[in-house]
Amino acid sequence: MQTATGMWGLDLGGCPAQGTVLVREPSLYRYCRASWEINLGCNFGCKHCYLGERPFSGLGWQDKVWLLDIMREAGVLWLQITGGEPTDPHFQGAYRYAWQAGMMLTISTNGSLLWRPDLLKLFQNCPPYRLVVSMYGASEEPFDTLTRINVVVTEDTPPRPTRWPPSPASGTSRTTRTRT
Repeated sequence: MQTATGMWGLDLGGCPAQGTVLVREPSLYRYCRASWEINLGCNFGCKHCYLGERPFSGLGWQDKVWLLDIMREAGVLWLQITGGEPTDPHFQGAYRYAWQAGMMLTISTNGSLLWRPDLLKLFQNCPPYRLVVSMYGASEEPFDTLTRINVVVTEDTPPRPTRWPPSPASGTSRTTRTRT
């Protein structure tokens, strides 16, 4: 219990271990890592990317669950979820399923959708082991040139947190990026 408090700031005092702590038994293959390209789509059109401007596509929900079950049984403890842009329509369900299976999740993303309240809530409730965000330039011009995205600000642009991890009191900005 002291480790949970010291390492992660979790107060487990008074909580029974069963139902609070998930201990995974090693598989025949022991423990291992995997990387999963959850879809082939992306909302950017980066010049260097092999995906180009493909629409979001990939396995259906049942096949994603089947694949995650196979990974769990194979002993996958560390799972990197990437794409294209991994936050496709099934991302949240697949992420939560893997997290509940005891996997330590790394999300590799372009970061463009991390402002969404549903994703922020997911990551607050089921924190990722790592969140890796691609950076494509130190200013708007090289970013826009490489990703083929331009900054567009409108009254309808959803607010975005200005700090990570987000908190209810975090400030917001009104900038978004859209394809040109």
